[in-house]
Amino acid sequence: MVSAPQFWLDNPTVRPGACTWLRWNTAESRAVYFGNAEVEAVGQRRVCPYADEHYVLRLRGEGGWLTNLRLT
Repeated sequence: MVSAPQFWLDNPTVRPGACTWLRWNTAESRAVYFGNAEVEAVGQRRVCPYADEHYVLRLRGEGGWLTNLRLT
């Protein structure tokens, strides 16, 4: 059974300047990119947005690019 990739913010309603954790679990992916950097399939980043931010996690599966996961 293939598990669906997960991408979430610990606190989805962050006040400007406050911080939260951005997390992902994409164990079925061959490669995972956050921004321009390759990252682990399961990971986290601390983010402190000062305005509306858009976060994109790019996933590459066995057959090529699988999907882009987006959070706002």
